[in-house]
Amino acid sequence: MNGAEPLRAALGAALAADPRVHLLGEALEHAPATRGLAARHPGRSTTLPMNERLQVEVALGMATGGAIPVLELATGAALWGALRGLADAAARGPELPARLVLRAPAEGAPLAALLGVPGLAIAAASTQAEQIALLDAALAHVRGPQPGPVVLLEAADLPAGEAQPALPLGQARRLREGAAVSLLSFGAAAAPCLEAAAALSAEGIEAEVIDLRSLRPLDARALSAALMATGRPVLVGAPRELLLDAALLAFLRLESPPGLAEPTVAAIAAAARASATF
Repeated sequence: MNGAEPLRAALGAALAADPRVHLLGEALEHAPATRGLAARHPGRSTTLPMNERLQVEVALGMATGGAIPVLELATGAALWGALRGLADAAARGPELPARLVLRAPAEGAPLAALLGVPGLAIAAASTQAEQIALLDAALAHVRGPQPGPVVLLEAADLPAGEAQPALPLGQARRLREGAAVSLLSFGAAAAPCLEAAAALSAEGIEAEVIDLRSLRPLDARALSAALMATGRPVLVGAPRELLLDAALLAFLRLESPPGLAEPTVAAIAAAARASATF
């Protein structure tokens, strides 16, 4: 089973369960995760021109009318063109909620710019199973009492993973226990973090691995607990701006400066060693 099939099944289930859910995108019948859904759910999908700002505006118009649009962008870089519309959506008050879920490839996504949009929820899965859980969490978020736009960043070639208990946005998962250093991963960075942690264990360095799942809302409680336990955070796969949040959460308990590593096993292991021996 390829990575698109479970996501396509989850999108189909969402369409079947809630008549307000509507798919939008510029190539829905060619995109692996949405191919065939238009035929199975007539009238529940709309093909849009290749203009990201227009796509977001159409989605917001539908949301104003009571729909829950799930918009798919073709590339991560296309989020640059959608930023202004997302900012407008996030700034809406409770009288005009923006019940919008936007899916986009993680590669090329402007994470720092997205974090600069107040009120915008941002999440990314570490496995195919988590991708389904996050889609459900995003739909629950926009149906909730304080809805707002959600951006789901989807990496290619994620490991399958195991089905996980449902968690709302803003709750992290601990993937591995460890007391020497905390590897804080986002999205596809979890897999190399786990591999690096296994290699470090052979050296006597026990690293915990935490999958943040969402950058906003951020699970401040889990992050603080990790930093209080090890005092040695290494951030992988997320913007360096998040390091400030980490430092502020447990400044007096830090045993080493917060580290930042590229999402490769070698880079993660090197950063963890440097933190553990600081």
